[in-house]
Amino acid sequence: MKLKLSLKQITRMALFSSLFIAVQLAIPSLNLPIISVPFTMQTLMVMVISVILSPGESSISVLLYLLIGALGLPVFNGYQGGFDMLIGPTSGFLWAFPIAAFLIGQFKGKSTFVRLLIINVLFGMFLVYLLGAISLSIHQYLPYGKVLWSLSIFIPLDLIKALIASLIGSKVEKISKKLNF
Repeated sequence: MKLKLSLKQITRMALFSSLFIAVQLAIPSLNLPIISVPFTMQTLMVMVISVILSPGESSISVLLYLLIGALGLPVFNGYQGGFDMLIGPTSGFLWAFPIAAFLIGQFKGKSTFVRLLIINVLFGMFLVYLLGAISLSIHQYLPYGKVLWSLSIFIPLDLIKALIASLIGSKVEKISKKLNF
């Protein structure tokens, strides 16, 4: 089976991967002293990309972001890059992003604000927490439940990110359909 992508699809994926990187570089991660997972804009960008692009396009855009970081460009939290980020303590979060992107895109359906919000919270937040906690638990030799519970500190800010992504997504999708982009 050959993967056929149009110039329009390639452009959209490159544009949103670049936007993901630009936001990540413009807004530095915030390290919290009580947990080794920083607060970043990564989940916001995964949600925004996913509510605008198709499931395949959003997954590929996020995978492109991961590839760029794996090649050593400092696009991950704390301006880090390199393959070791994809196998380290926070690797579960990174690997959850393309899965979340695909699922958000797959289930967004008719993109009403409320539907987008529910999908973003389920997949953009909780799925990422569940998968991220696995790698964190393994690398820090902590019980999975304890690690998962410690991630609850992120819920208020991630809910705000889900709201923002849903607002942006519902507006941008309407505009991009009118512009046929």
